[in-house]
Amino acid sequence: MSDNNAGVVLVGGQSSRMGANKALLEYKGKPLIEHMADILKSSGLQNIIFSGQIDGYQCTPDDTPFEGPAKAMFRIVEQNHHYDGFVFVPIDMPLLNPKMLHLLMEHKDGCYFSNWPLPCYIKSSTLKSQKDSVQDLLNENGINSIDLPDQYVAAMVNANTPDDWKKVVNL
Repeated sequence: MSDNNAGVVLVGGQSSRMGANKALLEYKGKPLIEHMADILKSSGLQNIIFSGQIDGYQCTPDDTPFEGPAKAMFRIVEQNHHYDGFVFVPIDMPLLNPKMLHLLMEHKDGCYFSNWPLPCYIKSSTLKSQKDSVQDLLNENGINSIDLPDQYVAAMVNANTPDDWKKVVNL
């Protein structure tokens, strides 16, 4: 793994199903945006980028807000070509852990877990074409998937609604 990688928290969504900004929900005593940044830092990534716009945080705003994570991901790579690679995590997966992200970063050409396009590791030299969905972006740019070990499947929870959030918080 290169020391010149960046961790990216995707915070550009509208949080419409949640009814409140997911990035600012409290999780384990801090805003979720900070929790996700801590997961990336615990994975050895010291360069953290917040992709989107959250008041009170230094963010890289999306050029085309609310058009999905794939466009935001492409733009982050395009604007930050000085990094060798990027670990992208969505704001709404607080159960991710550094061991899972290390599994992705072990693959020198980048990868993601089968059946889950996020989180993913993308080498900056790999991303050549833009797509509308994350899965299409990964496939079109030749980024391969790996199997997620069974012990991590329970961590692949997206908290998109208040009911989802209650379940995550109560785990």
